[in-house]
Amino acid sequence: MSNFSGSMMSNDKEMTKDILISEIHKILHKNPKSLIEALKNSGVDVPSRISNNHLVHLVVEAVYENAKFRENVAYLITENNHSNFSNANGELLEKFKSWFANKGGSSDSTETTGEAGGKILGGASSGGVVGAVAGAVNSIFGFAKSKSDAKAQKEADKQKLLLSLSEDKKKSNLVPIIIIASVLLIGGAIAVVSLRNKN
Repeated sequence: MSNFSGSMMSNDKEMTKDILISEIHKILHKNPKSLIEALKNSGVDVPSRISNNHLVHLVVEAVYENAKFRENVAYLITENNHSNFSNANGELLEKFKSWFANKGGSSDSTETTGEAGGKILGGASSGGVVGAVAGAVNSIFGFAKSKSDAKAQKEADKQKLLLSLSEDKKKSNLVPIIIIASVLLIGGAIAVVSLRNKN
């Protein structure tokens, strides 16, 4: 999390926001179920079947309007960076459930976000990172200048996340095409060599 730490030290709010949005994008891309769980545990109604567009809408609305979700997403960002989980085995989701249960499942728990995070991540220093991320998330998303300003920021953030997810999809669709093209090229090269040998 060196880029994130550096942005906080420089007090560059624009950079910090870009990094936070990028971190949320990473979780949306690889671990969307953990964000769905974080939303539900923040009192947000999430349908059983949800599109990427709808999930992005709920996440952005919640990060601006829901203090409990900001706390939850701060933990997810920290844990995701700490362990770099993939989506295959649902580790981040299970870690979040464990952390949420550990802190009492409520923002009214006597433990701070940092203290509860430290128990899961393995020490006070890790908990301190969770607390620092939570502070950054709150400072960026919790204090919009006005309703109109908040609305414009939300729309910009939604578009940024949707564009990033669209780029992810394009990249994943290119992989099989590249593999097929490579196989065809290799096959063609073998055929040419074979024909030359026959001649």
